Amino acid sequence: MNILFVDDAVDILEGIVAGVNFQDIGIENIFLATSADRARNILRSEHIDIMVTDIDMPGENGLELLKWVRDYKNDLVTMFYTSYADFDYARQAIILQGFDYFLKPIAYEELQTRIEAAVKQADNLIQKQLKNNEYHNFLITSKVHRKNHFWNNILFKENTDFWKENIEHGLDYNESSKFTLCISSISDKEVLIQNWKKYAFINIAEDIILNNHGELEAVIQTSDVSWCFIFLGTSNDIREYCQKLFGYVRQYLSLSVNCYYSENIFPDKALDNFNLLFDIYKDDVTSEYSMYSLNEYKRKSGEYVSPCKPEWEAMLLAGKEDELIFSINSYIYNITKKGIVNREFLKAFRSDILQMIYVVLNQKQISAKELFLTEHFDALRDRSLDNVVAMVFYIENLIKKAAEYIRFVKRSQSIVDRVKNYISDHFNEDITLESIAKVVYLNTSYLTRLFRKETGQTIIDYIQHQRIEAAKKLLLHTDTTISEIAYQVGFNSPSYFAQVFRKQTGIKPVDYKNNQ
Repeated sequence: MNILFVDDAVDILEGIVAGVNFQDIGIENIFLATSADRARNILRSEHIDIMVTDIDMPGENGLELLKWVRDYKNDLVTMFYTSYADFDYARQAIILQGFDYFLKPIAYEELQTRIEAAVKQADNLIQKQLKNNEYHNFLITSKVHRKNHFWNNILFKENTDFWKENIEHGLDYNESSKFTLCISSISDKEVLIQNWKKYAFINIAEDIILNNHGELEAVIQTSDVSWCFIFLGTSNDIREYCQKLFGYVRQYLSLSVNCYYSENIFPDKALDNFNLLFDIYKDDVTSEYSMYSLNEYKRKSGEYVSPCKPEWEAMLLAGKEDELIFSINSYIYNITKKGIVNREFLKAFRSDILQMIYVVLNQKQISAKELFLTEHFDALRDRSLDNVVAMVFYIENLIKKAAEYIRFVKRSQSIVDRVKNYISDHFNEDITLESIAKVVYLNTSYLTRLFRKETGQTIIDYIQHQRIEAAKKLLLHTDTTISEIAYQVGFNSPSYFAQVFRKQTGIKPVDYKNNQ
């Protein structure tokens, strides 16, 4: 079962992932989104059973996201949380058929209990859907689809009985059946692999197996960039298959491939062997064009020591991003040769590098959280733990973006011009200092000081001036009432509009219109 967490605070998402034992409550895959747009993309591309979302997020909030979800995927079990005990939030959650609603902070034990209840609810919906779903009936009638459905259940559905599923899917496996499992993963120097390459990879792999008389039972996707190929019997040619796969994929797709396999597996050991292979795939973040049997692979191990040095911060502050990237790449290259880099190592390394970048940006009054809150950086972060290449690519993008914006902030007039342009486009909306600061990724107090230094005005005074100038044109060239004009240029009150207008022009709006 798959779960999606939506929260604009990355530290909260990482805390939940670390604090809740998802495996114990039947959650196989965890997806994270830092915005409603990112959540929608995940919901479109992945099968999600449960969504847990914060209500209070910048831009589109959790309740607005659920309104979209109810139109797109009505059977999704949804849970809400917020920092505010607002009855109206609870009422809207009920109207939108939210399964649960709670306040944060919440203890991880309690959150786990609530998610466990949501898992049961999602399972009930799935069972109900399966009974009434015509597509499920089609799966049961097609042998190819039956095998894929069967192996999906064996590998990912908790407490699945092999022999019961075997009978229900009309297959003829028996106690003497033996299998070969091979997990193949792909990576690209550009990190974000295009979908057509993924489809082409599957087609190439299947063709190699079938053309070499392999008895392929199923192909099960195990992550965004990995698949498990299941053979019936002992595939004596498994290493030959992998070598051919390496050659074709390198030649036609320019991708890197790794293979991890286990042979002579009896039915009751299929899941255990798959889990061991998948753990190896997760652990191996340094290999390219390599193949390992279950017994060949040696796990990476070593104590992590933070490599971040004061000179790295100094390089970033000085705008020497190329020198910094070279230094970090040299460190990664040398430490990789020692055979101690695994997924946990990369995770700790990523955390240290992010901390360094955030410290530097904070010194420059730049909001790192807002600067990197984009779909592009979300996608790179998602891939960064897959392998060393993906991590290096992610860090390079972070450093280049940070250095570029540090230089941009030094040009204070450029910042002010961007603020003015934003106000010009949005002065008739409910804009605030906070919303403007997010546009230029600066904290509000620093932006306020900078704007006043460059223009001699506060941002609020500038907004009011723009609104009054727009109101003057409407008063002169339209028959719109003064009250309507007040609302059109961004005031919430006609009387307050009249007050500001008189302060700036010396006369009332009605007199201005009549005099002209």
